[in-house]
Formats: sequence, structure tokens, C-alpha cells
Amino acid sequence: MSSFENSSILLLALLMVPNIAFSQDVVGTSRFERKANGVHDNAQKLIWAEKDNGSPTDWAGAKAYCKSLGAGWELPSAEALQSLYDASGEHSFEWTQAGVELASADNELGAYPLTIKPATSLINLSHCCFWSKDASESAVDGAWHNALMVDLGNAELMSNPVTYADGAQALCVRAGE
Repeated sequence: MSSFENSSILLLALLMVPNIAFSQDVVGTSRFERKANGVHDNAQKLIWAEKDNGSPTDWAGAKAYCKSLGAGWELPSAEALQSLYDASGEHSFEWTQAGVELASADNELGAYPLTIKPATSLINLSHCCFWSKDASESAVDGAWHNALMVDLGNAELMSNPVTYADGAQALCVRAGE
């Protein structure tokens, strides 16, 4: 067989084999990977906790929760949280916020569904909105009074009082390897 024929057969064989070697899902090449110490975000060089704290909390409570996970765990930056939003909705799910004042004549309380669009399904999210470590606006009397939150339904940044406990949870992160 000539070298041309060998090359042609090799090329034909490669075309017939599934793209396993070239897939973005091959271990070590995808953006997110679940490992023993958390969900590794290879694009951001971060390790995310596998789940959020599970209930709404104020900013101090969110920071305390992350610290309770051990050395290096903290609230992420607003930018890192926004990187978890995926507009394509590939991993989207419906989340219902109860006890919200609906736009009606009698201002009744109700519930409405929101579509959460995380970039991965490897992180178990139980809410739409998460505190960042970023304080916003200026400090008054040496204390920060507002902090940034990110809504994973639309990647919107929101500045809320640090005492606000009804609308955000803690999703913790630490530096990657």
C-alpha cells in the first residue's frame, strides 16, 4: 500500500469514529467538572460549592455561611456570579417565588414562576438571586450599607441593603487550582 492510501484509510477511519477525542465534554476540557472538593469552573479558575445555602439570608449571614464551609470559601464577585448565567437556557429550570405582591388592584400576595438560566446543572440552586462579596455605593460611618446581588434569571446586578434577607442566598466559591 502506498503512503497516500494509508493516509486516506486513516482519515476515513477517523471520520467514522465518534468525536470522543474532540468533544468539549471530555474530562479535563469542559468548563465545569464535579470533583471531590466542589464544581471546578475551568474558564474562571474557580471552585464553586455544589449547592447554595438553601434559604434566604442577609449579606452578613451569606458571608458567615461561606466561611463555615472552611478555609478559602467566600462569596464570589458579582462578575463571577454573572459568569454563571447562560442566556441560551441549556440548563434552565423554573423556580417559583412565593409571597410576592402581585400587580393587581387589591395588591394580593401570590407566587410567580421565574426561569433560572445557570451555565451548569452541576451546582444545585434553590433560588434565583445570590449575594456577591462586592459592596456597592459608598461607606457611611465606616460601614457598607448596600451590597450587590446577581439574578441568574437574567444576569441583572441589584444593589440591596446588606440587611435585606428576603431575596438572596449564598453560593460560595474559592480560588481554583
